[in-house]
Amino acid sequence: MNLYLVKLDPTQIVVNGSVEYVRSCCEASLKRLGVDYIDLYYVYRIDTSVSIEETMGELKKLVEEGKIKYIGLSEASPNTTRRAHAVHPVTALQMEYSLLTRDIEEEIIPICRELGIAIVPYSLTAHGFFSGKAVVETVPTNSFMEKLRLKTLMRTLVP
Repeated sequence: MNLYLVKLDPTQIVVNGSVEYVRSCCEASLKRLGVDYIDLYYVYRIDTSVSIEETMGELKKLVEEGKIKYIGLSEASPNTTRRAHAVHPVTALQMEYSLLTRDIEEEIIPICRELGIAIVPYSLTAHGFFSGKAVVETVPTNSFMEKLRLKTLMRTLVP
């Protein structure tokens, strides 16, 4: 399960890591799924307007209440990962990792080894670059996803 956005439209993602939103998302997910707990609950995007300690504090309470078993982060910086892990152990860190995007090797992988955090790589085919037929043919021009794809491509190709 992912906890991450309030609104997604063609131009932006609005992220909310407030205590109230963390709890309401978890409660809604439990109800929607008809389960007593969630195995791995991800903070899919980090809300920079709320301290990670505050967000993790609420997630820790949800673990203590038995509503979630493990906490995962996605796209967290090395500093954010350390700070989050200091509040409650982070089980998994999801990061982009491919032959074109290997920047996690410098800081993220060593931190995850040190703290015992599993790395969950995504975009192993570099957003379709290595997959044969281009996935980008179906992405609308000027959409948020197209801008994200171009930003990622530029970050990868231009040091």
